[in-house]
Amino acid sequence: FLRVHKPRVVIMAPPCKMFCSMVHCFGKKWKNFAAMMKCGLRTAYIGAAVAKFQISNGNHFIAENPARSGRWKLKCWRQLFAELPHSTIDQCMYGLLTEYNGALIPAKKPSAFMTNCPDVAAELGRRCDKTHPHGQLVGGRASAAARYPDGLCQAICRGLQRHVARMK
Repeated sequence: FLRVHKPRVVIMAPPCKMFCSMVHCFGKKWKNFAAMMKCGLRTAYIGAAVAKFQISNGNHFIAENPARSGRWKLKCWRQLFAELPHSTIDQCMYGLLTEYNGALIPAKKPSAFMTNCPDVAAELGRRCDKTHPHGQLVGGRASAAARYPDGLCQAICRGLQRHVARMK
């Protein structure tokens, strides 16, 4: 696909389920844990290969996973971390909300981003300003937070627009 279509930007946000700390505490009790971990590792290695392919072809990538995800600890991603800009954001600053006691309140969700596009990297660095309470992403609420808030999508688009404008 990449060789044929040569996308200018690939955005990768693979499921983090197999790399979260809760899974490593409780997931080993699952019947299919080994198969699920194998699939998670394969996805992580493919993602790193896609990132390297994009770089070697003069194109860009944006990769995201929770900041504490075990995915970032894999050798293939640690090597990229050593070479490329990366940042941690708190999604509450980009508009992520969760339900708490019948109301919508900000959800912090620290997320790590890596990209070889400096204009996108410049947009991704906002940390929580501590002016609001946070709702916890537990009890089934984490799945809704898998969708980026509009503010985060707009920040990524602003960075890409600035990059395209500079390339003209």
